[in-house]
Amino acid sequence: MTKIPIQTIADPGKAAAVEQERARLMELFATANPNKLDFIRDAVQQLAWLNISIQELQRDIDEIGPVVPYQNGREQSGLQANPSCKLLTDFQKLSNTTFRALLPVLPDKPARHGKLAALMNEFDVE
Repeated sequence: MTKIPIQTIADPGKAAAVEQERARLMELFATANPNKLDFIRDAVQQLAWLNISIQELQRDIDEIGPVVPYQNGREQSGLQANPSCKLLTDFQKLSNTTFRALLPVLPDKPARHGKLAALMNEFDVE
């Protein structure tokens, strides 16, 4: 897996969003096998970047639409699929593949944290 260093992301807002998503995903693996942490870190970093990129592409499609006008010279014009649609599909497939690779290293039962966990424990919700 290719690791995407957060420091190389040009948009500081995206870098922060990727870091927040990475932290959220890493919580899922808090009790995972320590021998697999290198794999988990790399895969989660890529998955975080993909998830944020997917959200950006979805916003682009929502704002612009799935079809965009094009102009090829003076006489050729019309409508074509928004390039974000193709990227979105590709990124979603890669995200699914990456997450499937992480599934075997997920702990059997996710760790519960915070107020929701306390409430769930209080009512013995599984």
